[in-house]
Amino acid sequence: MNLDQIPKIILVPSVLVLGIALIFFLSEPHTICHTQLEAFKEAQVGNLYPKKSGKITIPALIGRTQEACQFGNSAGACFEYFSVLKRFVKDLRNIPDNCGVLTFKEAEVSKALTQGVQIMLRVAWGDQPPADFQSKNNWLESADLALFCSLRDQWVRLKGKESWDEFRVQAAQILPAEPAKFEDGKCTNCESRATAAQKLSSDEIWKLSLFSTRCDLYR
Repeated sequence: MNLDQIPKIILVPSVLVLGIALIFFLSEPHTICHTQLEAFKEAQVGNLYPKKSGKITIPALIGRTQEACQFGNSAGACFEYFSVLKRFVKDLRNIPDNCGVLTFKEAEVSKALTQGVQIMLRVAWGDQPPADFQSKNNWLESADLALFCSLRDQWVRLKGKESWDEFRVQAAQILPAEPAKFEDGKCTNCESRATAAQKLSSDEIWKLSLFSTRCDLYR
């Protein structure tokens, strides 16, 4: 039958019903995990997510504080960023273990975990490999190491130990094996300097980085 032959009084409601049914069928069912994630996102407004005040959108704290820590690389420069991460981890713990897959799919969550670990690794590692195991923490104190362990624990809880181990191998690519060289204010080797993965064994990288932190001491 041609659609033109169907009376509009029948066709229009039929199309609407079909559309609603299709949306319902294709939509992911709302579960307790969705409810928990929504509660987390609400708690993280201003911290991990932007905050709206009338017509003004205030950027989330994590962006500005992360940049300050990354470039300042000192206790003072990273204090606010670490505070943001601590609040993030605190609220993340409220999400049940069985909601890990859905939670890690949340872009802001996976980004905060990934970059949080990467930046803490870099500020501890510095511009070149630490001289020895004893100096691997750089200026980081016990509270900072506890934060690193919390980020690691949440990663493993939400995505699994295998995922963490894969990430640990990839992270060696962001750790430099030699210091940056500057001439006239410009870095001459930043694009070509060797990474830790190119110069050190996986065991050496593990021993000289935060990855070897004994997290049982900070729980």
